[in-house]
Amino acid sequence: MVQDSGIVFFGTPSFAAAHLRALVEANEYVAGVVSRPDKPKGRGRKPMPSPVKQFAVENGMDFIQPHKPNEPETVEWLKKKTPWIIVTVAYGRIISREILDVPSEGAWNVHASLLPGWRGAAPVARAVQHGDTRAGVTIMQMDEGLDTGDILLQSETDIGSDETAGELEDRLEKMGCNLLIEALKLARSGKIEPRPQPEEGVTLAPPIAKEEAEIDWNRPASYLHNHIRAMSPRPGARTGDLKIFRSRIKEGAASGSPGTIKEIDSSGIVMNTGKGLISIVELQPPGKRRMSAADFARGRKQAPGDTIHC
Repeated sequence: MVQDSGIVFFGTPSFAAAHLRALVEANEYVAGVVSRPDKPKGRGRKPMPSPVKQFAVENGMDFIQPHKPNEPETVEWLKKKTPWIIVTVAYGRIISREILDVPSEGAWNVHASLLPGWRGAAPVARAVQHGDTRAGVTIMQMDEGLDTGDILLQSETDIGSDETAGELEDRLEKMGCNLLIEALKLARSGKIEPRPQPEEGVTLAPPIAKEEAEIDWNRPASYLHNHIRAMSPRPGARTGDLKIFRSRIKEGAASGSPGTIKEIDSSGIVMNTGKGLISIVELQPPGKRRMSAADFARGRKQAPGDTIHC
């Protein structure tokens, strides 16, 4: 049995905030919260708190926002909390060995992939982008590497053929919350058994860069469908000034130049690609709301042979 003296939570985005909420709802004692500094957003570039900080403030939790998480002040603050465990979820910074060694049970990370696949910042988007059919969540014992620590628990699920990265992340968020609570119960009873990650199957998931969002219509339809799903909802796949959020593979052969419209039907705008057809289902013109591609085409009087444009 472990000596339970509270949890210190490290996290930043809404995915992490959901796990912090799950700890509170499970009556876990969260002794402190660490999140990234407020980030300028919007036209006014006003500093905005992370979802994790917002939750901590709303629930009266003690929190800090260090610019450098491994600085001595953070280590001293953490030692005063005397946690039995650190839980990190999408914190976005590498944590030093000095911090990892503070809790009696070390530090865990909730990672949205089936490690050793998709280590890094964008595991969900990269899995969708590469056409994976399975995804999952791993509870990992942290070390100083990039998502290289021992596996404690895993849970997996199928990826839908038309499922976007955002939709998959929502499902993995729920899975991760449940898995984290289960892992804590097992740890308290001494029934959790770490196992090293396999040496085979390692893939990396670097952050999605904005320039990656642009659609290359010369690619095959299957590639483009995965690309659009991976970029939805953020940053949104782009063609010119349009953002594309949802698509489907369309049966049939291309009959025009890649990037031109083959036809418009009730499901959307059917596009010629480098190989095969893809139907654009949902899009967003600049300064407008998201809308069905069929409605957009009717409003712009787009026709076969045109390129899709505002």
